[in-house]
Amino acid sequence: MASYSQKIIKKKIVNIPSLTIGAGGYTNIDAYFPSGMANFLFAIMWTYGTSTGKDAIVVNADGRYVSAQANSVLSYIDVAYFYTD
Repeated sequence: MASYSQKIIKKKIVNIPSLTIGAGGYTNIDAYFPSGMANFLFAIMWTYGTSTGKDAIVVNADGRYVSAQANSVLSYIDVAYFYTD
């Protein structure tokens, strides 16, 4: 009988305070990307504070960019990063 080990999905939440979206409508948040993720799966925006923009706020699938209305300001954003060992 073959044996295998099932990977467990883990989550890290990163809080990014006072984020300003760039003139192109996106901001690189690479500096906030958590270390120690052997097998990164995806990231989602968990919650965010008030925004000066009115459009949707999106974190792309690799968790490295936030897209929103150009030049809008977010009071904070929490990004949940999912990964396995």
